Amino acid sequence: MKKSLLLLLVCLPLAVFMTACGGEGNGEPDESALPAEPKIITHFVARDLIEEGTPLFFVDVRRVDEFETRHIEGTVNIPLDQTDDPPTIDLDAFPQDKDTQILIICRTENRSMIVAEMLVDAGYTRVYVVTGGVMAWFAFCDRV
Repeated sequence: MKKSLLLLLVCLPLAVFMTACGGEGNGEPDESALPAEPKIITHFVARDLIEEGTPLFFVDVRRVDEFETRHIEGTVNIPLDQTDDPPTIDLDAFPQDKDTQILIICRTENRSMIVAEMLVDAGYTRVYVVTGGVMAWFAFCDRV
């Protein structure tokens, strides 16, 4: 009798916990319940998307003077304003369609990540940061 009572006291809370946390019962999190977040892609993947003609919006978030010195063909310059605290960007300059595939690049990827998080917070669903920034792009992809 004591073993049955002990087993019941151990198993009942465990069963309740598993039922409450199981979601679909397959042990996987419900993706729709997770917050959106930017994704990371390599400069090679970004280059391939462009060369394949994939519809996308490719934005360089460096300062205007950095962009004018050297930039990737086809990118649009929408600079991140880091003089503000917190930094700001002109969200009106981005496509109205929140499902547009957006690739973001800067010098090394630090500013890109800031902008990517801003876009996700604004409701954009397909936001990608290009790893290594233009430094890696110019070193490995040769598309200027």
